[in-house]
Amino acid sequence: MFFWDGDGGMGHDDAMRSLRLMGKKGIPSVYEITKEMELIRFFEVDTATGKPIDQDPFATAGAAGDD
Repeated sequence: MFFWDGDGGMGHDDAMRSLRLMGKKGIPSVYEITKEMELIRFFEVDTATGKPIDQDPFATAGAAGDD
């Protein structure tokens, strides 16, 4: 999957808001879908053991400054 954000005629403030929202809303939503599908993401595998790492990388996302 590929995410493209901030393309087009946006001012700096709009581009930064767009990127913030992608990080706080868009990507975590896709993460939840992959959990429902029981998909293992490459960044969640311990390279030494090949086993999944048991942690939620978005556990603290959206803690402050939600738009």
